[in-house]
Amino acid sequence: MYCSKCGKSYQADLKKCPYCNQQETKTASAREDFGNYRDRACLRVFQYKQADFALRMTATLIDLIILIIPVILLIVFTKVFGVIISVIIGWAYYALLESSSLQGTIGKFALKLEVTDLEGQPLNLLQATKRYFAHYLSILTLGAGYIILAFNDKKQAVHDLLTDCMVLDVVQQNKTANSQILEDN
Repeated sequence: MYCSKCGKSYQADLKKCPYCNQQETKTASAREDFGNYRDRACLRVFQYKQADFALRMTATLIDLIILIIPVILLIVFTKVFGVIISVIIGWAYYALLESSSLQGTIGKFALKLEVTDLEGQPLNLLQATKRYFAHYLSILTLGAGYIILAFNDKKQAVHDLLTDCMVLDVVQQNKTANSQILEDN
């Protein structure tokens, strides 16, 4: 069951929310506590402020500028072997940085964006690796996988949807949290 005041999940048999002590007047149906993982997790997504299309594309542009010179040099001088090495460099750049304490690439860090799972937790290396290789689906569709995030209410691209990830705007998150604290006082 989800609290009508704070939105946090708690057991349906409790009479009030253990987080904010909100007394619940209606009881939740048993079906409400079950269902698709994505449906349940998406309720928590709206507690966060997702990064919008322009911020994410700017971060991607910064990352491309960082990676483009070594990748082009590798491909020009070593041909097929350079393509393989370029994929490994891209994986190392994206997956290792997104699973690190930075929670994002240099472009995302510069714009104060963080990559998390649907619970708001940092990614582990396996999740970040899946997310990196899922980027290729967005690229192979001629960018349609990225464009979908402009029209998606959860602001997730195809690679985010496939790997249950989201990109958060930390600046907007902090502004919202500070305004809620001021309202409560």
